[in-house]
Amino acid sequence: MEVLKKLKQISIKNVLVKAFAFIAAGVILFVAFGGVNFVKAKLKGPTDIYELSVDELEGAYVSAEVYFLFDMYAYTEETKDGVDTGKILNKEYIIPVGEQEYMGVSLPSAYLQQADTLLEECNTYFTNGTSPTISFVVEGTILPMEADSLSFYHDMVGYNNEDATPEYQALFLPYYLKADTIGTYEVGTLYMVVAASVILIGVGLYMLLRALVGGYQSKMKKIVSAQENSELLWDELEKFYENTEPVNGIRISENWILYQKGANSVLLWAKDIVWAYQSTTTHRMYGIPTGKTYCVVLRTGEGKQYQIAVKTETMAQDVIRQLEDKLLGVTVGYTAEIVALYNTDRESFVKRRQEGKVNSEVF
Repeated sequence: MEVLKKLKQISIKNVLVKAFAFIAAGVILFVAFGGVNFVKAKLKGPTDIYELSVDELEGAYVSAEVYFLFDMYAYTEETKDGVDTGKILNKEYIIPVGEQEYMGVSLPSAYLQQADTLLEECNTYFTNGTSPTISFVVEGTILPMEADSLSFYHDMVGYNNEDATPEYQALFLPYYLKADTIGTYEVGTLYMVVAASVILIGVGLYMLLRALVGGYQSKMKKIVSAQENSELLWDELEKFYENTEPVNGIRISENWILYQKGANSVLLWAKDIVWAYQSTTTHRMYGIPTGKTYCVVLRTGEGKQYQIAVKTETMAQDVIRQLEDKLLGVTVGYTAEIVALYNTDRESFVKRRQEGKVNSEVF
């Protein structure tokens, strides 16, 4: 049907920019916030840290069985209104790596009970030689230490002591394994980024595909196809579309009203419309008027309401005049009296339309 094809093309045009905006936003979010590295890392999986040479550590996404902790050199405590609460959010420990080197491991609160227990057992090992009985696994990315962490780390190991030789300093690598991260982002954050990206891209694709298959005309198809004489109605609708000059994008006849609401094609039975008026909304910012928007409001005998947005007041009045001309007996205008009557006696509006009384008064 030609009318559906033409309306579908309008819908495609109307959604194209918005759909690609959603898709582009999803792709940009995915790329900018580490989504690509996240997917690659998850597909490949972490590398065992003990299989890497010292030169391969920086930036690697690894899995490490932490079986020994030498000491804790830094921690992060929660603060509220500048006051420490006593709640420890993160601790950093020294772990062995490579052949004889050391580095840090940064652990959030979920790991701290195990880590502190292991640290106690390691201290016992130094005292009486009893080997630790526990270990735990950490996945994350090996990153250069931030300045504060590096300073505490160096202080703990005596990196800057006068007797610290270059050979001694070379043992303490300026990295830490940051648990539950991929790249510089926390895994939880990355899951949210990927989910948001998928939603944005999905919405964009849905809008585009819906337009391509004529989904924005589905309600219109349902209205016509529900009638017994639907084939005849489709023929009439074709003629209506071709022969009716749109008024500011709205086609109006004694039988139909057809307009676009965004991508959606809206088809109304003209006989259902009993009242039409202009609605003007004044927009303000900080009490200062910033502009107005206009729409034509159509009300039915069943209490339904349809709003058709137009650009100017002149356009709104043009549509109102066309409605008044084509829909004999329709009530036009907006007053408190009309509102009260519509709310209490819609049947009188319906009767006026059915009798086709010419509305000689425009409120």
